[in-house]
Amino acid sequence: MREAMEQRAGEPWFDDASAALQQEQEGQFRDDAELGRLVARELPFYFAHYGENERAFVQLALERPVHAAALRYFNDREFLTFDLRPALASVTAPTLVVAGREDFILGPGACREVADGIPKARLEVLDEVGHLPWVESPEKFAAMVKEFLDD
Repeated sequence: MREAMEQRAGEPWFDDASAALQQEQEGQFRDDAELGRLVARELPFYFAHYGENERAFVQLALERPVHAAALRYFNDREFLTFDLRPALASVTAPTLVVAGREDFILGPGACREVADGIPKARLEVLDEVGHLPWVESPEKFAAMVKEFLDD
C-alpha cells in the first residue's frame, strides 16, 4: 500500500490525502462528519487517475454518512487479523474477481490470491483503474460483469 501511494507522490493532492489517511487510521476524528471529510480527502488514492468522474464520486461521498465507531472498531480490532482466505475454498458459486491494476489496497496480486482460493473463480484485471472500477471505467466494468453473468 505504501509503495503504491508513493508512486503518486507527484500529484497535487498527495500531501493532503496522505495526511488525511494517516489521521483516519490513527483515529484522529471526533465524529462521523469529521471522518467523512477525512475519507473524502483520502479518496484520490483509490483511483488510477483523479479526473472528472472521480471528483464527482468524492462529492457524492461527502453527502453520505460514515460511521466513525464502526471504522474505529475495524481499524483497532479487525484490520490486523481480518483474513477470510481459509474460507475461500468453501465458495461454490462461479465468482468474478475484478482487480484494478492501479489499486493501492487490493491490487492484482491480492486479487489473484482470492481467485486462486475459490474453485470456480475468474480474475479480470482492468488497466488504468484503481480500487473503484465502476467509477473509473463504468462501461468496461459493466461489460465485464454482463459477460460473466451471461456465461
